[in-house]
Amino acid sequence: MALAADPSQDGEIVHPVSTVRIELLGRFRVCCEGLEVAEGDWPTRRARELVELLALADGRRLLRDQVVEQLWPHLGAGAGAANLRKAAHHARRALGDPEAVVLRSGRVELFPARPVTVDVDAFLCDAELALREGDGNACAKVAAACPGGLLPGAPYEAWTQEARRRVQARLAELLRRGGAWERLMEVEPTDEAACRELMRAAIGAGQRHVAIRAFECLRIAMARELGAQPGAETRALYDDCTTGVRPGERVFVGREEDLARAALQLGPLGASEIAELVALASVDPTPISALTTLAVAEDELDLASVRALTGLGESDVFALLDAALASGVLVVAGTRYRFRHDLVRRALIRLLIEEPDHHAGA
Repeated sequence: MALAADPSQDGEIVHPVSTVRIELLGRFRVCCEGLEVAEGDWPTRRARELVELLALADGRRLLRDQVVEQLWPHLGAGAGAANLRKAAHHARRALGDPEAVVLRSGRVELFPARPVTVDVDAFLCDAELALREGDGNACAKVAAACPGGLLPGAPYEAWTQEARRRVQARLAELLRRGGAWERLMEVEPTDEAACRELMRAAIGAGQRHVAIRAFECLRIAMARELGAQPGAETRALYDDCTTGVRPGERVFVGREEDLARAALQLGPLGASEIAELVALASVDPTPISALTTLAVAEDELDLASVRALTGLGESDVFALLDAALASGVLVVAGTRYRFRHDLVRRALIRLLIEEPDHHAGA
């Protein structure tokens, strides 16, 4: 805790000044003198963004024109300055300090008279030290203490991007050095090396479905962000997961992933599951074949995912959902659909495996 006093007054009693703590990683929160101001507590969005912008700036200060350019780029100088004064007023009220945001001499300053800590600064400092030492355990510890990315509530604001890239790069390197492959893929979803390490660990633990899921996440991310496909080394690991899952079974061309997932889920077909298959007999063959596709996909589905997974047109999708709801295979869960219970899914997956010709011909 710092001390505040007027140096021109000899013998003046000094008063403790509490440190302001600003959190930008994983969430936005300002803590000062027992007051916590969270992301949803700000009277206006611009007041919140003004404090966020200043917290990221060197010395927590910027020129007035820089602030206006970042937050009100579409306004002229006069209108921008008026909006800045208004945002600063709302920020002071939210923070309970008349000197929380100070406008003077063409500059905008955040808590100029008080000590301030910003979690981004602390994280980057700790990360640099751990990476310099090269200790994997130390890197893992620093990464684990990072609650998330920078300002997740403002992912696209231009003024956050440089700091966001810096935080993400440091976090990714910490995770890589610490061997935290699963979280690294969350941070860098196109990192093939991380995906391979995660797949190898999953295969070694007998969790092929985890390896398959990791590969699929990588494939989708690479296609979306890079317009590319996983390389030969990564694809070979995927082939190890999906080849020969059930020896002696017919090859199900084009649906190796579904087959691997299904084989991992299935045990002996029980009486209850047989009863579920009997109940499905009243449904048209085409919806049954489409539902087998959904059964190996997601627990809950929306209209878009049903269309994508089945390849059906809009009218056919509605017919499928109507039939599935009428037969009790699916139930409504809010704005989504889910299988009535896991036995239904297992029965459909069993049908997929044991009658591939029926499924392919539908």
